[in-house]
Amino acid sequence: MGEMAHLSRAATDVVAYRIDPDASLLRLGLNGVYKLSDGRVARIGPASMRPERTLALARCAAGAGLDVLAPLDEPPLYDGELAATFWPYVEEHPDHPLDGHWLGELIHGWHELAQELAAAGGDDLSHSSLVERRRAAIQGRLAEMAEMGRWASSKVPELLERLERAMDRLGDLDDDLVVAHADVHPGNVLHGPSGPLLIDVDSAVVAPRAWDLTPLRVHVEHFGRDPLVLDQFVAGYGEDLRQRPYAQDLMELRSLSSITWVTVMSLERPELAKEAYWRLWGDGSGWTLV
Repeated sequence: MGEMAHLSRAATDVVAYRIDPDASLLRLGLNGVYKLSDGRVARIGPASMRPERTLALARCAAGAGLDVLAPLDEPPLYDGELAATFWPYVEEHPDHPLDGHWLGELIHGWHELAQELAAAGGDDLSHSSLVERRRAAIQGRLAEMAEMGRWASSKVPELLERLERAMDRLGDLDDDLVVAHADVHPGNVLHGPSGPLLIDVDSAVVAPRAWDLTPLRVHVEHFGRDPLVLDQFVAGYGEDLRQRPYAQDLMELRSLSSITWVTVMSLERPELAKEAYWRLWGDGSGWTLV
């Protein structure tokens, strides 16, 4: 559900094997994540994602006592257009259920650190570029879809209209801004032996608080996750962010991003065509994680 296409494993493998010929791939998405033979983890992603900022944000949050995975005390390693950051390896228990109350408390604590996180990441809390960035990304993918088969291209006018309606309602979003984690969903919670940890702060952006609830809402409304987790999140956070102004329009942006992203990705990965078709033409439920 990211803004970028998945990385090429061939590209990340080259960097990983330069670091450690015995590196083993743990997962591949917006980053290639590798376990190294010395017990470290290397996360390899685009250098354009500002890895120094990612490290600074994670250190700031973890240093403030939040359950966020802290990086190792090592600088990024740059290799062409890619960069590697280094993290401790945590033995994962993937079948552990998500504790929505814990997650809500954590994100509330993250938001309360807005000033500190902004200072660590070099961000300006007086203005959010979130909406325009999302709009540009979605419009770019819609332009690609217009050149695809009719199963995709015929949906472009409708999706473009949905985008413009949401944009018109969103207007100026420069109130109550925080440094949002921006990718708060079950896949970014690492269940280790000492408890859960939030990971992957690469997408953090200055945004309204309600933006951090949208990934979880997508998981419930589109992927079929138990809605109880949303109620737990609200209880843990101490406020129902769904009631914030523009929350539904932010949700629309997130949904449109997910629909257009998987559709364009199906050009490179034909096995995603069935999922893309369902997201375009289905009833909004029954999406599958890819």
